[in-house]
Amino acid sequence: MQVGIIGISEKTAKEFAESVLETNNLELSGFYDCNCSGMIGKDIYGKKVDGDILELFAAADVVVDFSNHRDKSRELILASEMETKYIIVGEYEKDKLVHIVEDKGFVKFFNNVDEIIELLKQ
Repeated sequence: MQVGIIGISEKTAKEFAESVLETNNLELSGFYDCNCSGMIGKDIYGKKVDGDILELFAAADVVVDFSNHRDKSRELILASEMETKYIIVGEYEKDKLVHIVEDKGFVKFFNNVDEIIELLKQ
């Protein structure tokens, strides 16, 4: 399974990327971060951090979002249109988003990185 990560500048995102690398049948497909992070173009685990979120969703079977920006509408639209599973780490705007996406089956909310790895291993 190809795993893309949004918000790779976050410490927990890097820890998650290491867990993906250590898990059979999971591969890192790429990273996305905002221009303000200073991460664009940097090499992490053999992949360049990109500023093109569309490319990230196209290459991944699942995208895990560690970013701390509140508006996830662009990501939700991409996940829906591209039929890519999308996991939001944390509780950002969950109350506002869950009614929009809960019946779609492609969006999940998690707080624990180990639980995400367990889900992806299934």
